[in-house]
This record gives sequence, structure tokens and C-alpha cells, in this order.
Amino acid sequence: MWRAVEPELVKLAADEARFDNVTTLGVDEHIWHHVDPRKRGPKELTGMVDLSRGSTGKTRARLLDLVPGRSGKAYASWLAERGETFQRNVKVAALDPFAGYKTAIDDKLEDATAVC
Repeated sequence: MWRAVEPELVKLAADEARFDNVTTLGVDEHIWHHVDPRKRGPKELTGMVDLSRGSTGKTRARLLDLVPGRSGKAYASWLAERGETFQRNVKVAALDPFAGYKTAIDDKLEDATAVC
């Protein structure tokens, strides 16, 4: 099954259009615990979710990206990679009460309202 799914995931991940029209952005960490004992411990990730409302008013709630690390730096780097146009479009930035994420929002999403 993975052989059928993986090419689709690679194609979706390469599509930069998924970042278009994001006005409400969510961020949270995820700790991935491997079941396989040959793999080393938990992996910390930062996940970004599009929480913007579509034309019908329904929240999109779609995963935009996962990046290694759980830090303000990981999130700030991801935001910087999206560029100024993306950053200016984000009006609301939702986060858990992690200070590192709040710092990244303050530095990169100057026009957004942070919501915890």
C-alpha cells in the first residue's frame, strides 16, 4: 500500500499552492514514538495547519507541513521560508501556550493576532 501512497504524498508536498490564501494558521508540536525498537526514541515535530475558512464558511483544517524539531526556531524558519506574502496574509495565528511559537509569531507574523 505504501508504494501506492508515497508518490501521492511526495506530489502533494511539492505543491506550493497549498500555502495560498492561508489567513488563519495553527501550530502545535507532535511527538512521534516509534514502535520499532531499532529506531531511536521519540521524534519531535512542529506541525502547521490551515484553519482558514473556505467560501462556504467551513474551516479547512488541513495539514500544511511537518518540520523536525519543537522550537520557536523551527517555526520561525518555516515561516521565513514561506516568504513575506504568505506572512502578510496570515491574520490569525493559533498556538498552544509555548513561548517559542509565540516568539516566532511576533517576529514573523507582525500583522496577525495570536490566539492561545
